[in-house]
Amino acid sequence: MKYRLEDVTFLEFRERVAEDPVIIPPLGSQEIQGPCNPMGDAMLARDLAARVAERTGPIVASTLPFGFASSFQSVPGGIQLAPDMFKAVPRDMVVAFLDHGLERILISNGHTGNNALIDLTLREIKRDCGVIIPWLNIWPMVPVSLRRQARGDNAARANGHGRDPIGSVHY
Repeated sequence: MKYRLEDVTFLEFRERVAEDPVIIPPLGSQEIQGPCNPMGDAMLARDLAARVAERTGPIVASTLPFGFASSFQSVPGGIQLAPDMFKAVPRDMVVAFLDHGLERILISNGHTGNNALIDLTLREIKRDCGVIIPWLNIWPMVPVSLRRQARGDNAARANGHGRDPIGSVHY
């Protein structure tokens, strides 16, 4: 079974809609992730959503790789959206799924800088459409105990922007 929306035809998607699947739109940011990692924490949100989909059956929507990250505007290759634009794109993504009769939507966010705007956008969707859309910020989801188990005494230094867990996804 195909799990990425970008890999299915509209006919296949129409068949999946009849199953009332969970839809996971991954969000992130195109920004620096340290000197040895590819740019963009959207990759982590996308890859984690794909792993969940392979095991449990949701459809992973196409990834929005650009987020709100004005602090990374000077980084070569960094691409940021203005706050109003960032709010508009996930809103339009969610409303498109709602228009198709899909309400089981879970946002997977890979960029902490998006949090406030995601929260505001989803509150507006609740007000306007009457639907509650949950979302996850993936960064705090790894428990400290697991980080210590994986990295021992280096756990605090190994975790953070441009370090684990994003480095682990790429290698």
